[in-house]
Parts: sequence; structure tokens; C-alpha cells
Amino acid sequence: MKRVACISVAVLAASLGMPCLAKKDHTLLSPKVIAAKSAYIENHGIATIEDEAYKVLKRWRRWEVVGTRINADLIVVLSSQNPQSVTGKTQSHDPNTKAASKNPGSFVHLELIDAMSGKSVYSGMGKTVQKIITELAKKIEEQEERPSK
Repeated sequence: MKRVACISVAVLAASLGMPCLAKKDHTLLSPKVIAAKSAYIENHGIATIEDEAYKVLKRWRRWEVVGTRINADLIVVLSSQNPQSVTGKTQSHDPNTKAASKNPGSFVHLELIDAMSGKSVYSGMGKTVQKIITELAKKIEEQEERPSK
């Protein structure tokens, strides 16, 4: 009897959890992200993440990487995060961040700021800049493929 109850609970828990696993993020990106033509990289982490972001963005060719904030539609703000202190927010500028340079398991946080308004329009976190930008590219493609309402 206990075994049947345990199996029933397990089946119920699995069936309730399945929709959550299949659920996709359908949050629409800001029109500013979709319409942007240029981006400026602002690094608040270790130099290697800026180098990686530059290479990935140049290869993607969605936005022209510009050398000054004033010429950009978006500001790509990068920071390094220690996995124990992941907050989803960009840390304050510290070029000598110890957590990022000494911890190879650190995460990269990428935030897109609308250059005109100064407001955050996208935020992502991952092990590499490549993964974050690849996920962003997929979201943009999915949103562009959706029929307009």
C-alpha cells in the first residue's frame, strides 16, 4: 500500500513538473534591443571577457561595435560574478575584482543599457559571453519571427 502511494505521488509530482520544464521564456525583448544598430562595450570585469565580447559581437554582425558611448544605441555592460553572490545586477566598477580573476568558476553578467535613456533593456548571465550572446541572438530571432499583432 505504501509503495502504491509513493509511486502515485512520484507520478503526480513528475506530471506537474513537466509543464515547467517545457515552458519557454516568452518575455518580449525591448524594441530598443531589436532596433539597435550599434553597441559600445563597457567592461567592469576582467579583460578577457571584454575581448571575448568584442570577438563574439563582431562575428555576430548584428550590431556595429563602436569605440564611444555617444555613438552607440546600446551599452553592453560586462561584469564578473562570483557564483556564491549572484544577484543578477552588475557589480560596481572594480577592475581588480578578485572573485573573477581568482575563481575560474565565476559567471559573466551582461546587461544592455539603452544609450538614450540609460535604462536597462536586457540582462543575462552565464559561464561565457559566447553563451549569453548566443541566447540573446536566439531570443531576437524568435521575436522577429513572431507575427505582429
